[in-house]
Amino acid sequence: MVWVIQKASYRVVQAVLKVASYFLDWREPSLLKGAGSIKKLPDEIKKLNITSVLIVTDKVIEGLHLMDSLLERLNTLGIKYVVFNGVQPNPSIENIEDARKLYVENNCGGIIAFGGDSPMDCAKIAGARVANPKTSVEKCEVSSRSGTNCPPCLPCRRLRVPVRNPPSRLLRKI
Repeated sequence: MVWVIQKASYRVVQAVLKVASYFLDWREPSLLKGAGSIKKLPDEIKKLNITSVLIVTDKVIEGLHLMDSLLERLNTLGIKYVVFNGVQPNPSIENIEDARKLYVENNCGGIIAFGGDSPMDCAKIAGARVANPKTSVEKCEVSSRSGTNCPPCLPCRRLRVPVRNPPSRLLRKI
């Protein structure tokens, strides 16, 4: 009997959340794919009226010149960028704070995470810190329901580009 009541209460909550979801501001992420997709990313950034971005990567990616076509296209469109290449495997709090500081100092409007897990993690938490400057890294909760005005985080790992969600667990690996 208790299980039946509990199950019914879960169904009520689900129904209420379903109705509420129609009133929330959900945005479908853009998915860029195929040859030359990296050159399309700056156009997505331009559509958002972002004039300056922070690119979070590591020294290996930068040394391989994998970002050259992206940087060239950003320059062509007049989008300013600053590169933070100090990400270490399993980014430290210092990495995150350095990226956040660079974002703030350069008045960036978005973040591009270029690389694997560590640059993406660093970019997501740095974005959460930008949106919540009084919250320490240890207390930052990065979730899609945080309700903050995080900067758009544009991960370049296989070019899945959520254009308006805050840095979140939705930026999962593909």
